[in-house]
Amino acid sequence: MSRCVRGAFLCFDDAATGRNFDHRKQRLEDRLIELADVFYVSVLAYAVMNNHLHVVLRVDPTTAAAWSNEEIATR
Repeated sequence: MSRCVRGAFLCFDDAATGRNFDHRKQRLEDRLIELADVFYVSVLAYAVMNNHLHVVLRVDPTTAAAWSNEEIATR
């Protein structure tokens, strides 16, 4: 889980300011998928809430163990 600080909002409507942050949800989803591919983890589930994000990942140690030192540094 990752949470915003100081009452900041990731997505949806901020009741204090009236601003809408829905545009961030797609960026978060896209980045999550991109990073999962880079680090070779499976995204099993995720939930984007108004001020935090839940992510359930599965690491594949067999694949990671087969990487060379150079590939690890590149990723």
